[in-house]
Amino acid sequence: MTNDEGMPKRVSPALSSSAFLRRSSSVISQSASRGFTFVEVLAALTFLAILVPTLLGALSVSNRASVMAERSAIAGQLAENKLNELMVDNTWASAESRGDFGNDYPGYRWELKSGQWDIGTAGSNSLNGMTELTLDAFFTVQGKEHSVRLTTLATQQTSSSTSTTPTTR
Repeated sequence: MTNDEGMPKRVSPALSSSAFLRRSSSVISQSASRGFTFVEVLAALTFLAILVPTLLGALSVSNRASVMAERSAIAGQLAENKLNELMVDNTWASAESRGDFGNDYPGYRWELKSGQWDIGTAGSNSLNGMTELTLDAFFTVQGKEHSVRLTTLATQQTSSSTSTTPTTR
């Protein structure tokens, strides 16, 4: 800005301060538009306060279900192995009716129950006199005891041979 003589124009102090205020107010409005307002921050915090406990609850339920499924599968395998062992050795009638699965599987225990299985008088009587064996494998998840139950039918072998041959009449 120069006057007619080529000298710099003098700007009155009132004009220079108003230009400064306009420039500084535009800077303030630009920086204010870049940040978050207090209301926006409060809304975000409220949303998080509702969302976080819900997500943590869902993760807890998911974890509990996962542990339950894993331990149920292990208990089922252990129960099947124990029942097969008792059947193959033919010791189910004389063996103990409860125990644990040893140091390899702490927290797992088993109970064996047996009862006569009788189909009644109708039909073939060849199945009468069989014994129903029920083996329960117990385990705990978060302080609650759960179990897996396996049931099978057995007959007491009178000979030392465990193989049977079919007979025809």
